[in-house]
Amino acid sequence: MKTRILCLSSGVVASLVLVTSIFAGNEKTAVYPAGSLIGMDVINSKRETLGEIEDFVVNIKTGRIVYAAMRHGTTLGFGGKLFAIPPAGLFLTQDGKNFLLEHASADFDAAKGFDANTWPSVPEARWGKTGDIKDGEAMRDKLYRVSKIQGLHVRNMQGEDLGKAYDLAVNWYSPRVVYIAVSHGGTLGVGSKLTAVPFDDFTFQSTKLNPARRELILRVSKANFDRASTFQNDNWPPKASPGFTPLAK
Repeated sequence: MKTRILCLSSGVVASLVLVTSIFAGNEKTAVYPAGSLIGMDVINSKRETLGEIEDFVVNIKTGRIVYAAMRHGTTLGFGGKLFAIPPAGLFLTQDGKNFLLEHASADFDAAKGFDANTWPSVPEARWGKTGDIKDGEAMRDKLYRVSKIQGLHVRNMQGEDLGKAYDLAVNWYSPRVVYIAVSHGGTLGVGSKLTAVPFDDFTFQSTKLNPARRELILRVSKANFDRASTFQNDNWPPKASPGFTPLAK
């Protein structure tokens, strides 16, 4: 497994230097359920708690994670400020229980967060490298919060119900969404199965009754979808199931 090594200041505890996958497999291909990352504490190498992951913003056209929204300065889970952190600035600690970000808590105390009612289309460069992420109003239509994708209905082009988006599989090395775990079958959530559908194979479509609501559309018959391979919630595969046909986006 390839391991990334952080350049930390002197006196830093060595156990925080190594950053690896919390799941078995190569770091480049390992995936993490987004739900296991949302709510995770963000610390620095001095073990100061900087905040916690509030959500992730993804480009639904490319699957790229644009930024992580970190909440700083909460009191008993309330209040605090939101910051748009570039993925390149965040590393998973070796035990997989925290994100590591090399900034002081005082930096966020003094900084202004973004408006919770108007989420930005790009991360803030002061918290890490932003890469080739571009700003602009055109980008906003392509951005979606991960928590808003979780739970969306999944249908095929004939309007048949295929299930719901249970969670999103994130590869933090990329960083991007590899697939959506679609929950289907069972009764009242009991006995349901999970199928890993490539993120690129979905289109986001407004519902007819409520244009403000979205649903996920797949080009697949219900019979073929029900025959697709499934996985257990405690053993997420590194890749999506084959056999789905992407829709034009």
